Amino acid sequence: MRNKMARDFCVECINQVLSDGTNSYIENPAIKFTEMAKNGDFDPLSEEEYTALLSEVKILAKLFNNRPRRAAGAGKESLKRGGRVGQRANEAL
Repeated sequence: MRNKMARDFCVECINQVLSDGTNSYIENPAIKFTEMAKNGDFDPLSEEEYTALLSEVKILAKLFNNRPRRAAGAGKESLKRGGRVGQRANEAL
């Protein structure tokens, strides 16, 4: 995964928590990616470029455990203990 995509996602999550608190929800990036693909936003990309972006989004989507969204504060205790959420975050980055 590109560092920029991981950084952008982390910044988005942090901004969400700062503006709305830990009870706010963060949307699974796969949902936005799918909407953009249906709208033709990726049509100008080559198949290789599209596949690379899709691969990155799949990595981020794993953090959501097949859910469309999750609470911004979800998994906080799990991260402290190094639980599944923490392990998946480490794998993704």
